[in-house]
Amino acid sequence: MEKGNIHQGGVFGDGEGGGLGDEKKGERMLKEIMLLVFWPTRFIKFATEETVKAEFKTNKQLKESFPNEQLPLEKYMEFEKGIRGSTYTIRHSFAVGFGWVLLAIGGGWVLGWFLGCFIVPASKSVITGLQLLAAGILLGATLSLVGWEIQTHKGQTLPEKVNQYVYRALYTIGTGILVVSLSWSQ
Repeated sequence: MEKGNIHQGGVFGDGEGGGLGDEKKGERMLKEIMLLVFWPTRFIKFATEETVKAEFKTNKQLKESFPNEQLPLEKYMEFEKGIRGSTYTIRHSFAVGFGWVLLAIGGGWVLGWFLGCFIVPASKSVITGLQLLAAGILLGATLSLVGWEIQTHKGQTLPEKVNQYVYRALYTIGTGILVVSLSWSQ
């Protein structure tokens, strides 16, 4: 990075700003996801560059303050700090979500196996009932999730947190019941 100015060399070292410009949309999205998941430092650099470029396109005051579209290092670091926080939040959310998925699938599978081996084999109507119950819980969770109506700037109010807790709990329970119905029926 040049001292005091943002680097324009691209994340992939290709000399192009951003490095993902002319690719197909699907390929670009896949590369962005791969960066986020496996190379977060490179993702942060790329996302910061993209955010700065977009900001220059839409923010007239910024464009007037820096007509050569080169930000001072401290201003660039402000953008990067925001991107770094968002990146951490997304990666943390994926990790926690993946943990809940493993818990729901693993717990449901073990419970279904236990019920089938040690209690009683499930009838077709019990399996159908469990699958309908699971579908109802999953659909109910999806349709009842409240979003923008209660969102604040930080998204950390108690109603927002409880909204997410209920949504995640219902999804975990619904998935667990669905997996129980699949493993119990075998």
